[in-house]
Amino acid sequence: MLGIAGPATAQGITSADIQSGWMGFDGKYVAAFEMHLTPEWKTYWRAPGDAGIPPEFHFHGSQNVKSVEIIWPRPVPFGSDDLRSVGYLEHMMLPFKITPLDATAPIKVSLQTTMGVCKDICIPVELQIDKTLDPTQRKPVPKLVAGMLDVPIDKTQKMTVTCSFGQNAKDWTLETTFSHPSLGDMETLIIESANPDHWIALGSSNRDGATFKARARIKSNTGQAIALARSDLRFTLISTSQAIEVRGCSPP
Repeated sequence: MLGIAGPATAQGITSADIQSGWMGFDGKYVAAFEMHLTPEWKTYWRAPGDAGIPPEFHFHGSQNVKSVEIIWPRPVPFGSDDLRSVGYLEHMMLPFKITPLDATAPIKVSLQTTMGVCKDICIPVELQIDKTLDPTQRKPVPKLVAGMLDVPIDKTQKMTVTCSFGQNAKDWTLETTFSHPSLGDMETLIIESANPDHWIALGSSNRDGATFKARARIKSNTGQAIALARSDLRFTLISTSQAIEVRGCSPP
């Protein structure tokens, strides 16, 4: 595993840094983690899909930081049909909102992240980046605004996903169906649980006109019994050009 203190470079990474932003009227400071990768290299979204290393972000040691909310822009799918992942090709921009303890004092951010960067093989990388942010900055930064807006479209109030649970010899299973026109090439469904100890792997999917169906396996990372509520699930359908999101599902 490579470990570097940023701003810095490493194999597959040409630059990685925290981009300064602005203090919003809501008392939250907008900044971003930005990483440029070598051509044809990629890294992963918060849920990587069938293969990949889920990135982890921590802010231990930061000063004048009460909480941090990471905003995940729309990823793109890559890989083969039987081993599909989602993430970012050659460039990753992750805006985040910092709630400071004192909105008038400097914000000292200490970011630690572990992620995979990949071309033919994946390399785990650890980054440590420190930055002091000026709370008097008020002017929005266009590229950070663009990243905050380019997120999966929330369709929770406009469409219904149905799902049913089952069990086979090894795992719990989840079958889901929803109606929505095709989003385009390489449609990939990511299913996430509100419980971080649960891992949901897509087994198969198919589209018939406006109907998309998928079957997934549910595993426990801790070996403990699985207890899921339909309201705990988040469904994100991603193509090369679009992404939509629905939270929760209903019985068939």
